[in-house]
Amino acid sequence: MKVEIAGKEVVLRERFPVREWDHLRKLFGQIKDPDIPWEERVDILRAFIESWDFDGDPQDVESWGDLDLFTDLLPLEMAITEKVLMPRYRLSEDAKN
Repeated sequence: MKVEIAGKEVVLRERFPVREWDHLRKLFGQIKDPDIPWEERVDILRAFIESWDFDGDPQDVESWGDLDLFTDLLPLEMAITEKVLMPRYRLSEDAKN
C-alpha cells in the first residue's frame, strides 16, 4: 500500500503471516514509550515498510538516522497506525461479531 510522507512515496506492507502478526502488533505498542531508544523504535517500524523514496534502504537502521522526527518519522508511525494496524483491528473486531 502506497502512502506519501514528506513528499516521498512509502510502500507499507500489506501481508503479515500469522506467525509475525501478534508479535509485531505488541511491539508497535511499545513505540509510545518516550524512553525507547531511536534504534529500537526504528527496528519496530521497519517491519511494516517494504520500500521508500527516502535515502537508503528502510531495512537498514542507519538509513533512518537522518530522517526528521516531525516531518518524516512521526508521520511514518501515523501511517502505519492508520493504514495497517487500525484496519486490521477493525477486521478482527468484525470477525468476532
